[in-house]
Amino acid sequence: MTNILNLNQKEFFSADQSFLTQRESQLLDMDFYGVAVNAPRRILTDRHAKLPLVIAVQYCGKRGWDVPLKNNGLLVGMNLRDGSVYFADIYQNKKRLANKWRAGKTHRGAYPPGLSLKAAVLKIVDVRQRLNLKWDTGIWAFGVLYYDWPSNTVIVKLQGREKAAPSPVIRVHPEPDPRDAAVLPTYLPTVNTPKALKSELKFTVQFKDEKDGQQLKVYGSFAVPVRDFNLPAHKRVRQFHDKKQQNIAAVIPITLVVLRLDQDEPLQFNWAVPVYGKPLKAGMQARGSFSIDALNTGAETKLGCGRYACYIFMDGRIFGPKIIDISTIKSVERPAVVPRPH
Repeated sequence: MTNILNLNQKEFFSADQSFLTQRESQLLDMDFYGVAVNAPRRILTDRHAKLPLVIAVQYCGKRGWDVPLKNNGLLVGMNLRDGSVYFADIYQNKKRLANKWRAGKTHRGAYPPGLSLKAAVLKIVDVRQRLNLKWDTGIWAFGVLYYDWPSNTVIVKLQGREKAAPSPVIRVHPEPDPRDAAVLPTYLPTVNTPKALKSELKFTVQFKDEKDGQQLKVYGSFAVPVRDFNLPAHKRVRQFHDKKQQNIAAVIPITLVVLRLDQDEPLQFNWAVPVYGKPLKAGMQARGSFSIDALNTGAETKLGCGRYACYIFMDGRIFGPKIIDISTIKSVERPAVVPRPH
């Protein structure tokens, strides 16, 4: 895969279709199934007007029929200066965008005759245009989701003419707010939170559907190097129900995304997870936990029947997917899709 995706600086910005077709043929000869991406590691914004991301996808004919790439390919951009996460379609399908609120269609019937054994796609996407990036100094991580297939991520440094202004400090209050909560959310370890090792995130999901509503409980823990914007500008203390107090040493932005097959808009939940303990400095490791009911955080969101892939994004990395299957719905509320924030 290295030979396919490793382009030099000139090739990243000038590769034409014949160049891509040649490497696509080489990809077909490889024993690889999945998604991979690459991009220039550094771009001078006064010299280049675009940010090329090379995307390589290879799948069998049956997957191509069951999970059409044009309906299920999402570009992901993660801003490493403030932790925000953005999405866009890999393919700009005008018809699909015009009908983005329709329900997902997952039944395609029997496989047609003549399905290929293997199919490969190699394309270059201008991330600046797709995600409407501010063309200035910054650090971004990019990747791709092909429904339940995640790619690697690649970090790109944008260098503008002016020195980057300090990133605004993110909110120092936990989000969702645990105050007055009977059980969830909580940001302390529980019997349900998996244990994370060095520099990773582990999580589980549990879905329940009852007549009085739905629950999508997400339990996780993480260990991550602290960035400047994770540190509160002023000392903050959290007082618990038992009157004990904990210092908020850092606040880590985490994004949960829930994808259903053929669903045009991903369900996106942006959280600010506090790390309790002694004061930290940039570069030190922060360890935290979270237990959150994603469907009980103020968003009018209900899940319909289908198979869902759940991902978490943190510090420029993609974790997951965790799969949940919903065959019947008991709750009386009508399933809805929440548009992603821009």
